[in-house]
Amino acid sequence: MGVTTWKPLCSKRVWNAASAAALRSERGELYHLRATRQISNETLQKLLHDLDLLEALLIEDQ
Repeated sequence: MGVTTWKPLCSKRVWNAASAAALRSERGELYHLRATRQISNETLQKLLHDLDLLEALLIEDQ
């Protein structure tokens, strides 16, 4: 039996760019939810904090 090597479907750079775009989209949706009063300001702040942490990890990984 031969050894099969796994190759990533996309480069780290592409993955990071897609992840950054997803975070921006998520942030925009959170502001929309707040503007339409579907979430409270407190919830918005907590979720934005979580996104900030994820974004920091993404930047650190580059």
